[in-house]
Amino acid sequence: MSRQLTLDRFYKSRVSKTLKFEMDSSIKKRITDSPAVASPSKSPKLKQENETEHVINLISDDEDEIFNSLISENENQIEELCSDSSNVTIIYTPPDTKSSPATPKSTPNSARKYFSPNKKRNMYAKTPSKAKRNLTNELKMTKTDDEGKSTEFEQLCTGLDDKTIYMVKTIYEYLNDAALKPLLDPTSQDLLVKCLEVVKPGMQLVCRLYWRKEGWYRVHTLQNIVSSVGAISEMEFKEMLNCLVANKLLVPIGKLDEKEDLQLSDGIDMLKVNEVKAICKELKLKFTTKEEAKHSLELFSRQSNIGSFMGLSTSSNRKRVLNMISMKLGPCYKLSDLCRRTLNELYILMYLGMDYNILREKKLELVILYDKINREPYPIDEDIDIDNASVVFKNRLEFQRYIKASTIYEQFLECTNSQDKCRLVEKVYNLYLNIDKAVMTSYKSLPTWLRKFTPAYFYISIMHSGIVDLRKLSHQMEGYCELALDILTELIQQNTFKTHKKAEWYAEKALIYENLMKCPDKAAEVLIEGFNMDIPEEEMDCMRPRALKLVNRRTNKICEELAPILSKFAQKESILEKNIKSRHIYKQPMESYGRGKLKFQVRSSDGTLMVLEAEEYCKYYYINLGEYTHGGHWEGRIITTLFFLLFWDIIYANLRGVRGVFLSRYQRHPLDMFDDFYENRKCLIEERLKEIENASEEEIVERMKRVWDARPEGEQSGIVRAVGWAGVRGAARGLRARGLAALCARLAARYRHARAAFPDLTLWNEDTGEVIFVEVKTDSDKPSLKQLQWMSYLRENGINTEICYVGVNTTRCKARNTENV
Repeated sequence: MSRQLTLDRFYKSRVSKTLKFEMDSSIKKRITDSPAVASPSKSPKLKQENETEHVINLISDDEDEIFNSLISENENQIEELCSDSSNVTIIYTPPDTKSSPATPKSTPNSARKYFSPNKKRNMYAKTPSKAKRNLTNELKMTKTDDEGKSTEFEQLCTGLDDKTIYMVKTIYEYLNDAALKPLLDPTSQDLLVKCLEVVKPGMQLVCRLYWRKEGWYRVHTLQNIVSSVGAISEMEFKEMLNCLVANKLLVPIGKLDEKEDLQLSDGIDMLKVNEVKAICKELKLKFTTKEEAKHSLELFSRQSNIGSFMGLSTSSNRKRVLNMISMKLGPCYKLSDLCRRTLNELYILMYLGMDYNILREKKLELVILYDKINREPYPIDEDIDIDNASVVFKNRLEFQRYIKASTIYEQFLECTNSQDKCRLVEKVYNLYLNIDKAVMTSYKSLPTWLRKFTPAYFYISIMHSGIVDLRKLSHQMEGYCELALDILTELIQQNTFKTHKKAEWYAEKALIYENLMKCPDKAAEVLIEGFNMDIPEEEMDCMRPRALKLVNRRTNKICEELAPILSKFAQKESILEKNIKSRHIYKQPMESYGRGKLKFQVRSSDGTLMVLEAEEYCKYYYINLGEYTHGGHWEGRIITTLFFLLFWDIIYANLRGVRGVFLSRYQRHPLDMFDDFYENRKCLIEERLKEIENASEEEIVERMKRVWDARPEGEQSGIVRAVGWAGVRGAARGLRARGLAALCARLAARYRHARAAFPDLTLWNEDTGEVIFVEVKTDSDKPSLKQLQWMSYLRENGINTEICYVGVNTTRCKARNTENV
């Protein structure tokens, strides 16, 4: 294990050993004057070359060789941790040592170095010449030995808490990755290097401030943050603060009026109640609560004082209040803008593959902590090859474009005003049109699943979401309707980003032509064009309701040439509601207040009154009929659990020749799960589906049970533990091999589309092994298109499914169905 020794301790230990030295008769000693003792007049050059003065070397030739070999073997481990010469340390790794880093190395008797105890010596100039070199950069940039890197990292993390270690680890991994380093600017790189050199526990403070709310903090707050892990003296704390400020990690402020971006309200917020009360008392302002005091102080600061009015004083009330607050606060500090920006970009870079909402909401440290204690671990095993952001960004410019685009996207998500959204959509549309062709070509060259990390993807996401706002304000703002059509035309023409939305764009474009532009013929042409495009049938289904409305128009009908063509596409009946078996339960709901879900009252067998939502009531109803013995309201959680249990090794497989599938160990699933999942694993998937079809019920259950038991509870994957093993086994038995293979085939082929809209209830009979999937709807509700698609697929594959309508006004529901139970 490597250890750190200050030069003070290094030499003091040897001085003490000099006094205890006993001459060993078996070894001949020789006393020689050190070359540094030579007369300056006779050998001035010699004195310049040797920094050690007045030192007598009491050592044998054999001992000298051992000592020099020790220094030589560990010269690459030596590091100058601080630039201040009063705190220089040497880091070295003694051979074959297992002692604690805090325990000084005891030198064997045969290899001791002695110094004259009666001669004054320079404590910090006695380092052997090879150890004097500052090897900080060499150690961090050129070391290739894994064991050496591990040792260096352990030294950096000594005395730090877990949260800070995670930050240090992220910085350390970045600095040691040659492919990632160019993606941050040189200023940020220098700052991160300094992060590893600051006085401890400086990084602990930086870590806490980064994850806290951005703002200024008083000295006593910073002391509490640092001392929460370990005690620190006043002198050490000041030294640490000075080091952080010198390295541009912290920014100090003396007086509030010296900082333009610090508002008066910010200063008041940092004060304690008693301090605010004292200020109000001095200014003769009434004080009841801190919020009212803040309002009074802000009002007072905006007023002109009498002295200023008469020319007797140049200070304003605002300056007076700020000075009083400043006196109470004392020095304040915050993370520098450079530090915060650097860490923001660093975390985006190093955790690119994980859910970006975690980074945006500052929950990364909690995610990492939960993963460490196995509370919410992630499924990426250690043997899986992890790529990094260098497979997406080739240079700093590309990464900068991504950062800017993601910032605009966040602004759009935070925007609540429709007019502001529309203006932002117009701006983004122009940015998209102005993307250089060469740059766009580079985006297209990326695999489908990595294109989400490009500015064009963000721009298209904003335009897609903003169409609704443009359409909403088209009556108020001239040109918004045409802008919406232009955007939709551009989205439809491109074949690189969000192509699964293309059918929705056709339907939206037809809606604008029909309702806003009053051109039904043009709307029909748009839909016919969409139906003739190479779009999956399931995605085309979202255009059929719009086509049916155009065909059935009673006024301003579409022309006779277009009507039969559009009618052929609109009359697809395989997914219509009337072809799905249904059941109607007459039950009066409880009186509803507001827009909450309808609830129903029932009495259990022991007379207890229960209040149930529609899904739970239907489950209760089915089980009480005796047709099924068990059930659960799981929706799509049951099928994703079955799929992940049967395809776990394929989902998380190391794919040869496929890059960028895993960019972070904190991913729930591979990045190609929604794009090209089937294409990248086609042979493996087809083989597994055949295995499932040919397997017995016991073999399938045993295969799933192995994965179920092997994975930890709480794991962030497609396996949902809330379903329970009994639910998994019951559903698998009822589906049997053929049904399981059919469900898995749909999920594997188009996971993005198929993972949602599965029927609400899963019910099974333990005795007969029968299973049914039920979609529950109340009087005022009807199944969505995706729900009908799933139920049609189940029906086509011989899996029992039905719609259950519950309520008292089921006339319309019955009219939509031909098969009623």
